[in-house]
Amino acid sequence: MKTFVREGKRLTYSNTGDAISAGDVVVLGSARIAVAVTDIAATTGVGEVSVSGVHVLDATSADSWSMGDLLYWNNTTEKLTDTAGTIIAGRAAADKEALETTAEVLLCENVVSSTVSDTVTTGAIAANDASLGIAGKAGSSGAGGAVAVTGGAGDGTAAGGAVSIAGGASGDGATGNGGAVSATGGAAASTAGTGGAASLTGGAGTTTGAGGAVAVTGGAGGNDAVGGAASIVGGAAGGGNRAGGAVAATGGAGSGTAAGGAVAATGGAGGATGAGGAASIAGGVGGSTSGNGGAVSATGGAASNGNGAGGAVGVTGGAGNGTGAGGAVTIAGGASGAGATGNGGAVSATGGAAGSTAGTGGAASLVGGAGTTTGAGGAVAVTGGAGGNDAVGGAVTVTGGAAGGGNRAGGAVSNTGGAGAGSAAGGAVAATGGVGGTTGTGGAASLTGGAGGSGSGTGGAVTVTAGAGSAGNAAGGVATVRGGAGNGTGAGGATVLVGGASGGGATGNGGAISATGGAAGSTNGIGGAASLVGGIGKGNQAGGAVAVTGGVGGATGTGGAASLTGGAGGSTSGTGGAVSVAGGAGSEGNANGGAASLLGGNADGAGTDGVVNVGTSNSSAVNIAATSIATVISGPITSGIGSSTAADGSAYDTAADLPAGTAAVYPTTAADDTKGVQINASDKVTGRMLFIGNGVKDKILKVYAPDGGAINGAAANAAFSSVSGKGVIAVCLSSGDNTWLAW
Repeated sequence: MKTFVREGKRLTYSNTGDAISAGDVVVLGSARIAVAVTDIAATTGVGEVSVSGVHVLDATSADSWSMGDLLYWNNTTEKLTDTAGTIIAGRAAADKEALETTAEVLLCENVVSSTVSDTVTTGAIAANDASLGIAGKAGSSGAGGAVAVTGGAGDGTAAGGAVSIAGGASGDGATGNGGAVSATGGAAASTAGTGGAASLTGGAGTTTGAGGAVAVTGGAGGNDAVGGAASIVGGAAGGGNRAGGAVAATGGAGSGTAAGGAVAATGGAGGATGAGGAASIAGGVGGSTSGNGGAVSATGGAASNGNGAGGAVGVTGGAGNGTGAGGAVTIAGGASGAGATGNGGAVSATGGAAGSTAGTGGAASLVGGAGTTTGAGGAVAVTGGAGGNDAVGGAVTVTGGAAGGGNRAGGAVSNTGGAGAGSAAGGAVAATGGVGGTTGTGGAASLTGGAGGSGSGTGGAVTVTAGAGSAGNAAGGVATVRGGAGNGTGAGGATVLVGGASGGGATGNGGAISATGGAAGSTNGIGGAASLVGGIGKGNQAGGAVAVTGGVGGATGTGGAASLTGGAGGSTSGTGGAVSVAGGAGSEGNANGGAASLLGGNADGAGTDGVVNVGTSNSSAVNIAATSIATVISGPITSGIGSSTAADGSAYDTAADLPAGTAAVYPTTAADDTKGVQINASDKVTGRMLFIGNGVKDKILKVYAPDGGAINGAAANAAFSSVSGKGVIAVCLSSGDNTWLAW
């Protein structure tokens, strides 16, 4: 035969390593061994090696085996072993007991070392025989033998060989099904053993090559049949209150800065006018007696390093096409059981907890979809469930998160209308109590600041603020707190602004109430007015009263002050804001204007009535009534007394100066018929009336006007003489002309 060379019991081996002695084991390639027949020199030596026959070789002392068992060569210990490895030695030629250090082995002659290019088949199985099985060898004292079906490694840029396991095609009969494909982990035979895992894993990519994809795809349907379902189901529990096997779909881990692999559950595309296939994640049904239904959880991946954010979780309705609406997203708690007290399942959206020292908890957001062109943005509704036949409706609560400690504020709660575009108004924010039943009161709407902490925390403020004008000269929005309108003969609802009650401590103060006009933000803008206006009366009824009343004092405490204060002027030269108290105008016919009264508080028992102070401080002038208005002061007048001045000199330039405009009454001493006093120029104010007293009996006091002034038409700087032992009343007739009248 032309192709025959020799029997192949021995092969010629070229050595490239250390020197080899006769009887040493030589590993050929990576899968079988030979035994050196002669010594072979190192590096370049050439000699024969035996690849057949029975040889006595060193063996692993602890191992034992029977004749015919498959043996392997451990190239690390350089000994035979029955532990599966990658280098096959051959079959045991005799039994071996534990502690024996050598063993007989029949070297393998049937190892396939070249590629088999055709399909391996067997004729020993007829068409109607049992299915062909490939099974690992059962272990005698260790694990069962593994079964591996592995595609060949690719060379260079060529792909690795694919591995395909396909069920057999059905017969031609109308109801014949294609053969199923099943990958099932081995059953555990021991009491507590875990069943063998079943795994489908794509091949690992190298450098920039992607990992191999794993696809579980139902078979395509026939001409008029549905596609085959694809199902991944956790194993059923065996009993004893054990959980069913979990099902996990996990994207592959990313490397470097690349994202982890996505996990998608996507319904199939609908045909022509057919709806897209639904994608459903449903918790398992509870047990038949009283088991709870299985929870459904969608959790973004945790960040594993550095400052990486946790993965987002998105539930998004499908995009509409043309004029079709986008798909709705519905998250609904499960319906309760039929029992009398069963509650519907709650729905909770909770931001992730911050795991770091100063990290902020994740936000939880419900956002309506954005509208396009003229379409309105999607509404967001949070609605309590409807009550049963005789039960109250479900409450809706939006609560800021509690502070974690360390004097931190509780989380704010914000209801903000959407921003308007162009000339359209921003979205309104409404807190409206529910409509009352037939004769029931309407539901209250309450904005309440949070209670202060148990130690000394301040109660939370409540602010009602209209929106700011955002561009151009737009005015800020009006903020209105208004009682509800009455019906029929019912009174309108009162509007009450009440400061919070103080704490129980001895010195706790009641909460103040402040109504403050808005500050002007522009260069010359006027501060916003603050107005309290009584309601308009109807018919012959009076308008509503406006009362600003200080709080009642405790036992021996002073009543609370009531203060109206104009705003402070600007930091450069702005005038302080005026304060005006005016009676209401008569609006029709000959109606009188409303009176304006400033009254001190009534005394109780032997107490004194309260004082009314006008211009007692911080005032350059106090004006009462216009020129044409009669002014009546019914009670006694008490004037301020200035410092006493000793008369001196005998002419205006040597006379003693009176104090500089500090009082209405100036006492004097030392008058002697020639000495006098001169009025200070600070009192040269048209209409100013001065009472200049003479403290010396039977003596005349000389009085001079400010420099250059004339009294009663006399010459400039001439003296006005009092009656002996009497004082002088002087009135400035004209500050510009420095003319005076005196009595």
